[in-house]
Amino acid sequence: MPSVSSSAVRPGATRSLWLDRSHSRSYPTLAEDLETEVAVVGAGITGLITALLLQRGGRDVVVVDQNRVGSGVTGHTTAKLSSLHQLTYAALADRFGAQAGVTYAAANEAGIAHIAAIADELGIACDLRRRSNFTYAASAEDLPKIEREVTAAHAAGLSASFAAELPSLPYPVLGAVEVAGQAEFHPVKFLDGVAAALVDAGARVERLDLRDEVTGLGNRRALHEDLRRVLERRGGSPGDLAVAILDLDGFERERPALGDEQGDEVLRAVADCLRASMRAEDAAYRIGEEEFAVVLKGERAWGGFRFAQRLRRRLDTHADRLPSATLGVAEPSGLEGGDTVIRHAALALHEASRAGREVLIYSEALEPTARESHRDLERRHLKTLTTALARACDAKDSYTRSHCETVAETCALIATELGLDDERTAKLRLADLLHDIGKIGIADAVLQKPSRLTDAEFEVMKTHARLGHSIVGGAELGEVADWILHHHERLDGAGYPEGLSGAEVPLESRVILVADAFEAMTSDRPYRRGRSEGEAFVELERHAGTQFDVSCVDALRRAVGGRRRTALRLATG
Repeated sequence: MPSVSSSAVRPGATRSLWLDRSHSRSYPTLAEDLETEVAVVGAGITGLITALLLQRGGRDVVVVDQNRVGSGVTGHTTAKLSSLHQLTYAALADRFGAQAGVTYAAANEAGIAHIAAIADELGIACDLRRRSNFTYAASAEDLPKIEREVTAAHAAGLSASFAAELPSLPYPVLGAVEVAGQAEFHPVKFLDGVAAALVDAGARVERLDLRDEVTGLGNRRALHEDLRRVLERRGGSPGDLAVAILDLDGFERERPALGDEQGDEVLRAVADCLRASMRAEDAAYRIGEEEFAVVLKGERAWGGFRFAQRLRRRLDTHADRLPSATLGVAEPSGLEGGDTVIRHAALALHEASRAGREVLIYSEALEPTARESHRDLERRHLKTLTTALARACDAKDSYTRSHCETVAETCALIATELGLDDERTAKLRLADLLHDIGKIGIADAVLQKPSRLTDAEFEVMKTHARLGHSIVGGAELGEVADWILHHHERLDGAGYPEGLSGAEVPLESRVILVADAFEAMTSDRPYRRGRSEGEAFVELERHAGTQFDVSCVDALRRAVGGRRRTALRLATG
């Protein structure tokens, strides 16, 4: 007997709001894979009647649909079950000949009779009744079409006529095709009756639930299904999809004290923050007790990182009642499936949590080895210490927020585009986090001055590069310390502290300079709005070859997505 995977069963996406308010019979959720001879996907009229006929033929049948039975039907309290929904018969005659209309009318009549027989046999009170059906002409131009339809329907054997006198309608009508002897019924009552008969006779009707009941977001199954569809459409081309996975900090520990009702309120409020931080084309999911995921279409990992920053800012505005969040971001780089992208984002989240970071973008350098060595343990402790020092530096400068972490992720993206190996990328991340650590030794009066620095004050500010080199070098990170020392050098030799030029400036220092400048230009300050990404790229490219390394600027553009966004400003609320 073949196995039917629940993850492979995809229900129709059509839903009707009035069905959600009906008192339909409840059916169990498909929680695991099942075995059956026949799986019917879709509990509409065709699906349920097909299942009924198969069951009567001795088949083992499972019917699967999303949420309620009948989610694919249309109508309110009644639905047309007739041979005329629009101007059908004239079109059939024109395209296929007069006999096509005769065949179509006979098939509709047989359908009405079949449904009536099933309803009568099973005792289903579905309000089935015969009545005239109308298709209206709203303008004078439509009247000749109506007259042709009357002629064609009559030729097909229907009782059709032109109706000039019509009941009062909420829109102007000049005439109509009236076809007598058609039918309508209440589809939910009919479908519920058929589904109940199937279950009573031993068939299974399962509900494939794609919605989280608490938050109204998609669930884990929906995430996998949606990712599968999106990745199939993109055909393996990189750069148009990002996935972010987030964990609510400490919520699992605090939830028992909150209780179910208050805990659910927190989850719903977090879901609202997610919706407010996303664009219309993005989708959010609750995939665990305190885990959420977001799929961002048309974005690279950088777009996912920016989303994570927006979300954290929004959560912070409700810090009195909502937890903060840690996030991992990933993008597909080739033909890998949705499970791989999700795993990459989850790994980035795990590493962010271990290192005390707010947001981390996946790179191959994050992949765990088969066994954590003593050196790996030392590196992990170093990451945690580095993050703590970076936050201390950001805290000292009230004009920045998570500046060092943002620069670190930007540098990692540039490094990936430049093809740096995992070890160099990991070291560069450390250097990025600590590139401004020397500012700890700068007086607050200089560091936090809201106006332009004097020449003397700027000379004091410039000493942070040497001080940072001294602090990091003391931790026996000589190469990283050298990158920090030179992260304000320029290709034209006009930088500081040593006035290096061209190839004398380490590549890693050039990467930090580009990422640092980009973050500074695009972030808000109390005294100004940040520039758009497009405006920042214009400035970077204006000074490429003199202040900035051209290859680093190009790599950053590719990492951000390659799109010019001069007129686009990221939402910061």
